[in-house]
Amino acid sequence: MEGGVTGLMKTAALCEAFGVNCEIHTTTNALLDLANLHVSCAIKNCEYFEILIPQDPFCFGVKNPIRIDTEGFVHVPDQPGLGAEIDFDLLDNHLICKV
Repeated sequence: MEGGVTGLMKTAALCEAFGVNCEIHTTTNALLDLANLHVSCAIKNCEYFEILIPQDPFCFGVKNPIRIDTEGFVHVPDQPGLGAEIDFDLLDNHLICKV
């Protein structure tokens, strides 16, 4: 899927026009999963949010990754933007080429 949030919103609208749900597939990146969670909650033709289990291998780069609660739900962060707290220390320590 290309086009980011805008492309995904257009896809969801196309699905809605044809009367079908747009169930959004997870990624292997915590930041992209946060964006997908926001879109999933912003469209009316999405019933599920998929997240990979176990979660820990895919939570890198974000200090506050999406977590499944005790009832099996995830919640949209209420911080600005996507609600992500980027782990810049982790990213800096894994740079291949520093400028």
